[in-house]
Amino acid sequence: MPTGVYPRTSYHSKCISDGAKGHHKVSDETRKKISQALLGNQNAPSKNWDNLIGKRFGNLIILGSFIENDRRFLMCRCDCEKIKNIRADNVLNGRVTSCGHGRAEHARELFTKHGDTAQGIQSRLYTIWQNMKQRCSNKEKPGYKWYGQKGIEVCKEWLNFSVFKKWALANGYQGNLTIDRIKNNEDYKPGNCQWLTLSENVRRRFI
Repeated sequence: MPTGVYPRTSYHSKCISDGAKGHHKVSDETRKKISQALLGNQNAPSKNWDNLIGKRFGNLIILGSFIENDRRFLMCRCDCEKIKNIRADNVLNGRVTSCGHGRAEHARELFTKHGDTAQGIQSRLYTIWQNMKQRCSNKEKPGYKWYGQKGIEVCKEWLNFSVFKKWALANGYQGNLTIDRIKNNEDYKPGNCQWLTLSENVRRRFI
């Protein structure tokens, strides 16, 4: 039986039904005791493993168990609603606490720590990008009447921050500069934008 797939027998349906009722969070101390008692004999009677049904380990609720290739697997329902079969030792030892959706969250965290929103504080370039989009699309923003209302938009490729960031770093962005449109009646896009100091930017408006 491949992992991630579980046959819909009456027994497994009962696991799902019973498991949905419990949701008892298992403390670290209890988890260790369960781990020592069960992992030493993964071929223990199913009724011993059935005691885990409804128990919560991290983000996982146990719905049932089975043996595959001499290894015990637990059928788990994650808080994100995904059901996944996970090796019992990984769950009981605390190495796995979710279906894996947390990896995407971790990837986003790593991305933001590369100068974009480190520790919850947005980088200056990221703020420039957000404000640029807001004044072109958000009618509630004060600057909208000077940008979005006049038809000024952000080009589609720059709606992706990583693309905008790559352009910015390759075209002279520095921490004391602001983004400026060369032709005021055209959009924010490569070829029509440059980086100027705030005083230079203000002077251009009156030329």
